[in-house]
Amino acid sequence: MPLNHTELEDRWHRLWRALGAAPAAGAYYYYLLMQYSEPGRHYHTLEHIAACLEHFDSWRHLADKPHLVELALWLHDVIYNTHRVDNEACSAQYAITLLTAAGIPQ
Repeated sequence: MPLNHTELEDRWHRLWRALGAAPAAGAYYYYLLMQYSEPGRHYHTLEHIAACLEHFDSWRHLADKPHLVELALWLHDVIYNTHRVDNEACSAQYAITLLTAAGIPQ
């Protein structure tokens, strides 16, 4: 199934509203888009995020806090540097920075 950027962006904005985040969802979405579209990414791409979200939709009803699970899916690979071994930790740090800036309790 081809990636629908409009649907993906709409989904991000819905998530942002559901989390009660401060405005600026668009700016954060475009940062994610830029990160996941970097040259050299072969697996951790926007297509990967879309596939994760699609799979999660089948199991969403089982999650106690589905919005937080969805946010984790969006952010789990946002930082990617082929010369580093701590990409997940860097992605987690970015998530903390994003949550703080958006006024979302951690």
